[in-house]
Formats: sequence, C-alpha cells, structure tokens
Amino acid sequence: MPERRVEKERHQRRRGQSHAVDQIEDWRQWLTTNLAYARAPRDSDGLGLPGITADARGLIIIGREDSADSASEIRDIQFRNSRIEVRTYDWHLRAAEDMHW
Repeated sequence: MPERRVEKERHQRRRGQSHAVDQIEDWRQWLTTNLAYARAPRDSDGLGLPGITADARGLIIIGREDSADSASEIRDIQFRNSRIEVRTYDWHLRAAEDMHW
C-alpha cells in the first residue's frame, strides 16, 4: 500500500509541475505582447516592473525532497531548456534560513 501512496504523490507532483510550467509560459507569452504595459510605472497605470523581460526566469516550488533526489536531472533539463527552476519546499526553507532573518 505505501508504494501506491508514493506513486500517487509523484503523479500529483508531476501534474502540479506541468500546470506551474504552463502558468509561467502563459505569463511569458502575455509579456511578449504587453511588455510596455508591464514596464510602465504604476503611477502611469502600468505594472511597475521596469526590468522585466519576456524570457524572465521562472521558479517553481513544489513538493518535498526525497533521499534519492531522483528528480534532479529532470530539474536541470527543465532549467536549461526553459529557464524555469524547480525546487522543493525544503530548498526554500534552507534558503530562508541562510538569510538570517
């Protein structure tokens, strides 16, 4: 039974990651056609994102780490192909701890 739970979690993570990648790609597509509006200052009814580009880097935080880190190769390929970094909640917590709030 635990194997089914693990496989179900992996499937949900992949589905969630695909959805997240789609959202980033949709945002980039929107930026391609609305870059001036995105860069315009807020006081000029823009979004106030002066340095944004249509190929802005993406970051997806999803799931927890496993001891094997079997997804590291997939994450590396994803980043090289589309500038989308896929990280875990554990990575995010370590990064926050390193900031020494």
